[in-house]
Amino acid sequence: MILRIFRRAGCGILLALLASISPAQQFQEFPLPAEAYPIDLTVGADGAIWFTNGTPTLGRITVSGSVHLFPIPTLNPAQAIVAGPDGNLWATQLTSSRIGRFDYSGGLTEFPLPAPDQPHEIDVGPDGALWFTTLRDTVGRISTAGQIAIFALPTFGAHPYGIARGADGALWFTEDDQNKIGRITVTGEVTEYVLPNSNSAPEFIVMGPDGAMWFTEHDGNRIGRITYAGSITEFVLTSNSRPGSIILGGDKNLWFGEQGTNSISRITASGVVTRFFVPTSSAGISGLTWGPDNAIWFGEVLTLKIGRLGPIAGTPAVPMLTPLAGALLVISLAAAGFLFLRR
Repeated sequence: MILRIFRRAGCGILLALLASISPAQQFQEFPLPAEAYPIDLTVGADGAIWFTNGTPTLGRITVSGSVHLFPIPTLNPAQAIVAGPDGNLWATQLTSSRIGRFDYSGGLTEFPLPAPDQPHEIDVGPDGALWFTTLRDTVGRISTAGQIAIFALPTFGAHPYGIARGADGALWFTEDDQNKIGRITVTGEVTEYVLPNSNSAPEFIVMGPDGAMWFTEHDGNRIGRITYAGSITEFVLTSNSRPGSIILGGDKNLWFGEQGTNSISRITASGVVTRFFVPTSSAGISGLTWGPDNAIWFGEVLTLKIGRLGPIAGTPAVPMLTPLAGALLVISLAAAGFLFLRR
């Protein structure tokens, strides 16, 4: 009887330990070379994470943490980056008003915009072209062959920011200075939707697991959701959380960075929020991407690091243990084995 009790207790300890393995215990941080401030991240066709960093270099980090910086020969820093449908990496070059096409050896072709519009964020559109926002109240389109079209927005001072393709065959973008969410078709027709709360400063946007578009409200400290019919729902976060980059995870949840709380946060489609606090304080969380290792990769622009959180529960990955949990697990398994031999 006593042996059976201990056996059950050992199994209980083992199950409790496994249940306690959470993403909060699985942060890794990789220092970057001096003056490399990670801004935006994307996963390349080579399985590595590529990032822009505010310098005339393009960064690459493997899932094992090996970092390499490729010099940009024209010395024009890249701002936002995305893997294109043509097997290249595409980046906005804000200060030089160009769009850059990079191959995986660091080779570069630059396409100047017709006017100094200062391109900001970029994504792949439903038409196979690259679509981008600019700081001059326009949204642009560039084909993989380099043909550029610019579409003016109806609202002066809109300051379009994030952009993402929707399941409706259009592109959706934020207007952080005018408190609106915009929609643009591939032919350039624009519709705008005003947010319920003023001064929300919507920034980044992505299509969610429910097919709606989800976005961050940096100054409003909320996560927003808009349907294709224009119906808006908002989820209130902690005061001064300042949410930024938002992505759809492989676990079918939305993940976003909070500069104010120094956390990588998860929100479900029903609005439940969970925070995982970055080990380094005041990290300055920037761009996020979902890695091929089922982890969240993110920039730490104030501490010159690339961070990793994961593997994320609900995705196929090997769990990681803290040293204490690992030691207790070994003891638990040893005790279970001993009791088995005494049977």
